[in-house]
Amino acid sequence: MRIKRGMLVGLVVALAYSITASVINPLSFPRFHLIVNWQAFLTTWVAMSVGLGLAGAIVAWFTENNGAIVGGGAMVTGLILIAVIIAYITIQNKIQLLFVYIVAVLPLFGASIVFAWALRWAINQYSQIKREEKLPIRKKMLRQLICLVILAGLIPGIFNRFDLTTLDSLTRVTQRLQSTGEIPESIFRFPEENIRDLDKHLGMDYTLYSRPSTQSVGFIDVTIYFKDGYTLTCLIPTSMDLYMFASYCNEGSKMEIIQTPE
Repeated sequence: MRIKRGMLVGLVVALAYSITASVINPLSFPRFHLIVNWQAFLTTWVAMSVGLGLAGAIVAWFTENNGAIVGGGAMVTGLILIAVIIAYITIQNKIQLLFVYIVAVLPLFGASIVFAWALRWAINQYSQIKREEKLPIRKKMLRQLICLVILAGLIPGIFNRFDLTTLDSLTRVTQRLQSTGEIPESIFRFPEENIRDLDKHLGMDYTLYSRPSTQSVGFIDVTIYFKDGYTLTCLIPTSMDLYMFASYCNEGSKMEIIQTPE
């Protein structure tokens, strides 16, 4: 029963985080015409549900609180490390830099201890609520616990809000898309020689979806959905330099470039 409660807490946190992370930017920055990518939301939700549900089960598995906090934190850190190794080898296929990523993950042990403590506390509180005989008090305590668990997922989700460099890049992209004439190079430039259909779509209604680039650090992948169905995906720098150019663009919703831009 304790393990089931731990999994339930993890699943609620995963759902709260996934929803918040998906909607925080469209709600915060309506001027960019951002959309919620439901496929990305479902992927995040499933991955977080598996991870946090398993973490809740691990923390709840220990009988003693101290063992749950230390042992659960260590096991969660180990799972994260294994996931990083598998993902890095599978995606990057560069073993020589793996040590750097392992060292970067090790400080997560402290955060995992705090996370394990919070999970164990929520599990213990839920057990205490179940033992409360007075129904009004039990309902009140349950509402408070649910709010705290949701808050535990909501706060990390808020940190997915765009930073200043991303906002600067999207502002320039938006200015270019809304302009049908010549604009200063300091605003933004698409590689128009490779995407000749772009000119006829400038000024047309559109929506955007932005995500951190999987190709290079310091870039974002921006997918533009125009009203007539034309779709363009570009690799956009986030350097806040005076002159900004799209490093690469292709028609469609996927970034197919595999070379690291210089």
